[in-house]
Amino acid sequence: MGRPSVSEPVFDLAELPKASVSIGATAEEAAQLLYRSGLGAIAVLDGDAVRGMFTEDDLLRAMFPRYLEELEHTAFLDDDEAFLLGGDPARSTPVTTLMRDAEPVELPASALDIAQRFLHDDAAALIAVRSGAFAGVIDQTTFCKAILRRYRWQL
Repeated sequence: MGRPSVSEPVFDLAELPKASVSIGATAEEAAQLLYRSGLGAIAVLDGDAVRGMFTEDDLLRAMFPRYLEELEHTAFLDDDEAFLLGGDPARSTPVTTLMRDAEPVELPASALDIAQRFLHDDAAALIAVRSGAFAGVIDQTTFCKAILRRYRWQL
């Protein structure tokens, strides 16, 4: 058997985590799934169609809504009250107002295509689709394990 090629599909038949919420979900529901999944992102779906993704960064922005805004105008912060957690108000916020756009990876995709998205675009997780329908979430850990298995590393 020859050396695996980086242009060969990685996740053509692999089972990927199917972590997703519907567009009607709240931030609290999305956060619960995000942490139960163990992934850094989940898909936001309208039926089978991907409408966006919800990440840990999106959750932090919801919990600390004024943090970045305040840091733009001051060099130091001396009052925690200025950053009251979005906590209770954020929990019922529709996930659609917090999610980000997702540029899905169409499967089958090559290792090189996926690595480029992680390394060049600084993505923590990617949403995978097959024929336009949600296929799963590819996070860096899932991707690295697939590559290491391909090269027969002992895990």
